[in-house]
Amino acid sequence: MYSAEFWMLMHFMKRRIRSRQRKAKAYDLLSLVEFLPNLDDLKQPAPHPLKLKVDCKNRRKLLEKEHDQFRAVLDHPAFQLDPIAAVYQHLDQK
Repeated sequence: MYSAEFWMLMHFMKRRIRSRQRKAKAYDLLSLVEFLPNLDDLKQPAPHPLKLKVDCKNRRKLLEKEHDQFRAVLDHPAFQLDPIAAVYQHLDQK
């Protein structure tokens, strides 16, 4: 009925179709959605910054920074007028 060439062509086409279907399944990422985490799970608070090694240089920088901040607070006019009220106001804003 059908020639050998016809059957070879049909076999070749079926192989090609199966190959394309397998490739399509490989690129189908919808099946992976259930395994991926939700965006809400990924939105976590930022991790704390890494603590620097406490050596003399870093300690000195930290002390200078804290000293400058402390001087700025002491020199602030609101703190000079009423220190306790200024501290309470600062804590209320946080």
